[in-house]
Amino acid sequence: MFHRPLGTTSFTIFMNPTTATHTLLFANIGNRNISFQGKTFDRLSDDQKLLFGGSFKAFSQTLLSDFEAFAPDLSVTIVNQILEVLGSAYFDQVILFGSDQLVDNHAKTDQDTYWAGLIMAKLLVRQGYLSESQVKVLPVRCDISDNDGLLRYYRNQLKRFNNDYMYPNVCICDAGGSPQQKVALKLMAEFMVDSQKLEVLYVNAKTKTVEKVSQIEYRNIITAEQVRSLTAKGQYKAALSLRQVDDLTSLCTTRVLANRLLGMGYFLSIGNVEMYQKLRRNIKQKERDQYAFLVESPSPLTNTLAKAQFMNRAGQFDAAILSFAVFYEKYLAQLIHAHFGYDLVNEYYSESRRLRQEALERFPHLASENNLESIAEMVFQVKVAQCIQEEPHATFVNTLSNFIGGKSTENHKLLFINVIRNKIAHEGLIPDDSMMGKDLPYFAELIGAAGQLMQLPSENIFEKLNEAIALEV
Repeated sequence: MFHRPLGTTSFTIFMNPTTATHTLLFANIGNRNISFQGKTFDRLSDDQKLLFGGSFKAFSQTLLSDFEAFAPDLSVTIVNQILEVLGSAYFDQVILFGSDQLVDNHAKTDQDTYWAGLIMAKLLVRQGYLSESQVKVLPVRCDISDNDGLLRYYRNQLKRFNNDYMYPNVCICDAGGSPQQKVALKLMAEFMVDSQKLEVLYVNAKTKTVEKVSQIEYRNIITAEQVRSLTAKGQYKAALSLRQVDDLTSLCTTRVLANRLLGMGYFLSIGNVEMYQKLRRNIKQKERDQYAFLVESPSPLTNTLAKAQFMNRAGQFDAAILSFAVFYEKYLAQLIHAHFGYDLVNEYYSESRRLRQEALERFPHLASENNLESIAEMVFQVKVAQCIQEEPHATFVNTLSNFIGGKSTENHKLLFINVIRNKIAHEGLIPDDSMMGKDLPYFAELIGAAGQLMQLPSENIFEKLNEAIALEV
């Protein structure tokens, strides 16, 4: 990279003579990028416009049809000034985007610029700025006011050139095109081009100098949307990493945002004790108030259940089911320990064997079960817990018992929650909306019942903090 004075300004552009990195210039073409006898189309008289067909498209098509005759009266604006400053050898390729809309609207298509782009390419070659192999004109077929269509178009083009040139340096010339074209090209370039390989250049009409345009606001917009999207799915660590990598001023000045992402990342990935220790080391006391609900939780069970509810609402069904499984496994273990003395939390293997051995003696109602020894562990624990008549546990355990079992039967065609949990954990199953609706329609109601049992607040802690994060970014 080097600095080069441009009139009264200077800017940083890409050049490293020790590498073979390619540099490309992209420019949208507008109706002021070519001039005839020193005038752009909009400055021609009405009579002159009529002689050329009345529209910019007809004007440029007429000039192109007899290019050699008109060439002495034609000139390029904006793009040629960049080439004059940087030299013809600086860019490996100059790509001009001209509109040729496939829409049934003459008011729009009459302003198409593809043919103006072809004229520009010919002029840049004729006037010695570029060789024929250095310049390409590409048609933009979608409606140039269609943001989604334009984003798809520029994504495909940038992907193609990234592949062809092995991730080149990219300069964008703010030459012309519709407002939507300008924004779409810049936004998609921000997504697909490393920030160290991207420059946006602007020709100052007053000073006639080429200036580098700051992309900080474009990148802020993109990063903010990515942070919101990631946090909505519980991907707090990824959001924090994204923020740290981009190192953007408007995001980095807020400790609160960083702390929220940091704290929630800890909460999702590790237990409560470790989380509190990390929060104490990394976040000031006054900034830990937002985690009061987590700190005041009666047990880690509450937080695990809050995570399951949040992940379910976010559509992350595999994470939701796994978290809920952790919840009900620990809940049953603690419940049995509290009422019957079997420590399935700290001495699981020895205590679960003892519980099986003593089951028939202590729990006569299990005598009717066939092959008691072969019953799945969670099914067995639920049957033991059903001996507890204390509310609200009795109601919840009975509800849970309807959805924990072995294979589906004719009378129970829905998949049991523990079966799905095992498929996710051991077979890599990822449930989608269709599967949840068909096989686990009871899941939202089940975790809702668990929320009532644990007296969770109606507003999920994750969703509450996500709203705060959205305001921060």
